[in-house]
Amino acid sequence: MSDVLVRLVDGTDACSGRVEIYKDSEWGTICDEGLDDVEGNLVCYEVGCGPLISIQPSAFFGEGSGSLLTDDLNCSGNETSVLNCDWGNQTDVCDHTKDAGVICDSTLRLQGGNGMCSGRVEIFHNRQWGTVCDTTWDILDSVVVCKERGCGSPVASYYNAYFGKGAGPVWMDGVSCTGRESLLKDCVFSGWGVTTCTHADDAGVTCSEFMLVDGPNTCSGRVEVLYEHFGWGTVSDVGWNLLGGDVICKQMGCGSALSVNGESAFGKGSGNEKKSSHNNDAGVVCREVKLVNTQSICHGTVQIRYTGEWGTICHYSWDLPDGIVLCRELGCGPFLRTYPSAAFGNEVRLVDGDSICSGRVEVLKNNQWGTVCGDGWDMTDAVVVCRELGCGSPVEVNKGAYGSGIGPIWLDDVKCTGTEATLKQCRSNGWGVHDHKHTSDAGVVCREVRLVNKNNKCQGTVQVYHDGQWGTVCHNSWDIADGLVLCRELGCGGNAQSMASAYFGPSDGPIWMDSLRCKGDESNLRKCQFGSITVTSGIRLVNGDSCSGRVEVLYNETWGTVCDDGWDLTDAAVVCREIGCGNVIEAKSEAYFGQGSGKIWMDNVNCDGTESSLKNCRTNVWGTHDCGHHEDAGVICNSIRLVNGTNSCSGRVEVLYNETWGTVCDDGWDLTDAAVVCREIGCGNVIEAKSEAYFGQGSGPE
Repeated sequence: MSDVLVRLVDGTDACSGRVEIYKDSEWGTICDEGLDDVEGNLVCYEVGCGPLISIQPSAFFGEGSGSLLTDDLNCSGNETSVLNCDWGNQTDVCDHTKDAGVICDSTLRLQGGNGMCSGRVEIFHNRQWGTVCDTTWDILDSVVVCKERGCGSPVASYYNAYFGKGAGPVWMDGVSCTGRESLLKDCVFSGWGVTTCTHADDAGVTCSEFMLVDGPNTCSGRVEVLYEHFGWGTVSDVGWNLLGGDVICKQMGCGSALSVNGESAFGKGSGNEKKSSHNNDAGVVCREVKLVNTQSICHGTVQIRYTGEWGTICHYSWDLPDGIVLCRELGCGPFLRTYPSAAFGNEVRLVDGDSICSGRVEVLKNNQWGTVCGDGWDMTDAVVVCRELGCGSPVEVNKGAYGSGIGPIWLDDVKCTGTEATLKQCRSNGWGVHDHKHTSDAGVVCREVRLVNKNNKCQGTVQVYHDGQWGTVCHNSWDIADGLVLCRELGCGGNAQSMASAYFGPSDGPIWMDSLRCKGDESNLRKCQFGSITVTSGIRLVNGDSCSGRVEVLYNETWGTVCDDGWDLTDAAVVCREIGCGNVIEAKSEAYFGQGSGKIWMDNVNCDGTESSLKNCRTNVWGTHDCGHHEDAGVICNSIRLVNGTNSCSGRVEVLYNETWGTVCDDGWDLTDAAVVCREIGCGNVIEAKSEAYFGQGSGPE
């Protein structure tokens, strides 16, 4: 005898098809006469599916063969099998043209979201829908849910009844999937209904409704979209462009679009397609590099995708040319600076505070950010967080002060000794093990001011943290009131002696604050009035144009040149940025733009690329050199830019002339002209030449 007593045949999936029952040692069909929802539900339950969606009469799934078992099946709904129902044997009015079929729901659904691929996870067991607890819920569990639903890869996992509280039992808790399972119920879990959770802990997921097919990797291929009730289909290449490609790449977690294509470049799809034949299926190639750990796509930790996994790049030898290439690849505009030594961190951040040195503590686990419970959270724990972020020492810790986070609560009962290099090295209950809500999320405020150059923490050069970098405070107007505020902020007592003129030695990096004017009662330096730095040394380019020429700097009210000893792209990039031009194109030497006259102010210039002004780079003492003017340094910078586009390789064309940016009229503007622009800014081949202020009207001269 067969182990399976009921089956569905010739349907579109395991939960639809012609009903066949094993009875009296043979498979047979049943007649659609008198078959109703009670019998239909029982069939669905017995084949391991969810509730009945519809009964399909008249051999909807094709005619069967063998015996026609009954035209009078009567069930109460409480039976464990249709074989236990009342059977009539009158089949004289039926033949296989009346074979009954059913369409059943699946045993997993997403509720409360938008569409079939987003919502609260609910699973059907013991003839009843119930939810899944979020205690150990993570991205691998979501992978299985999305796969079972027939959706794309997971976009996000959700916790704490993000999509609303469910009803019925909490069927699953302690879920631990490997990501390879086909069904959620095949994953390890604590047992059906074995849980201490409530519906306030219901898990959720959002899956992508896009996928890339037949490409060389998961971040390139033919674009396919999931249409509810119709399944997967392709997209026509009519009107297909980089904007659409960007949307797909971001949904797929693949960065931004590098290129788009049409004419079924990745092969012809099948199934549904909008408006066109499969000869015109659209495709996209996504960049396999991205910046993470900040809210900007153009600012953050560099990650590159290799063999299907995202990983980082070691900072050894990472320099300006590397940054220029990366920014151009990402379409992020002119390169500004590089950050070595995990400046953006990989596993901790502060969110919803006043700066990157204050906010709700969040940690990264399994590629998903989650929070830290504030119970027991203290200054020792905060010391580790502030140090890991490169901020100063902690000022205060709090609980729930920066709002409730979303996603998992990764850590609870954290107990640091204060010596750990990262928060993950501290003792805790374990990842995801907690008994708290997001209302208790831990927060911290780190100091953004410090004293350096002395062993005594209360003596030294004043530095403040801004824009991800430590910089100094100019001594202009620096007085006893400013010192009092600083000492109080650092917890160094109420007495202060202010020192000026780099008393503790010069520092590297930018000068962040100038003309500081504290009243003396402020809680920190940032509450005082101050101005931004005005560069008084001056810089200009001579014998070229606005963005190219011999480099000259102003010192002691006298213009002089820069010697080319050690002059390279990194130094030249600082000059281009300082004078408001684009990326550096070339660093020139040997008086390429002609010999200057007078002073040679700078020699052996050695910039790291982060400086806001050439005068902040390391160099010999002003006027100390062993050069002649035949070694005067020069630069060639971009004097063209694209504005209001979706990236640095699209937008309104603007050119710099006489130190003023202006636009280009579209009269006669064509692909040949546009190709020159694309080549000049390092953006590859031209795709389109736009006119009639497609990217908005500019201002200034035309």
